[in-house]
Amino acid sequence: MLSGLVPAWQTTAAKLMEHLEASGRTAVGARGQSRLRNGIVMAELALSLVLMVTAGLSVRSFIRLTQVNPGFASKGLLSAHPSLPAPQYADAGRVRAFYAELLERVRAIPGVEGAAISTGLL
Repeated sequence: MLSGLVPAWQTTAAKLMEHLEASGRTAVGARGQSRLRNGIVMAELALSLVLMVTAGLSVRSFIRLTQVNPGFASKGLLSAHPSLPAPQYADAGRVRAFYAELLERVRAIPGVEGAAISTGLL
């Protein structure tokens, strides 16, 4: 929308009238350019309509997803996906040790009632 508004603001009424009068006296070659320009405008309008409908459907789907019951009480839950640097955690033993220590530290935080580690969240 912005790309269309800026040229519209820059065009004054006098320039618009001059352009309209000149376009009425165009030659045959300019009519082909006019058809091409009209075709491009129609393609832009069609594309913008498709994008607007898609955006509306996406918003509607998102709203419906927020209303789905996940099957558990999700209030007060936190999930995280830490990314471990490969050179330092190359073997599985070091990875297990990291997650065991992480779990201990999270459980030690005041107010935490429970903590767990899962591999199938995402």
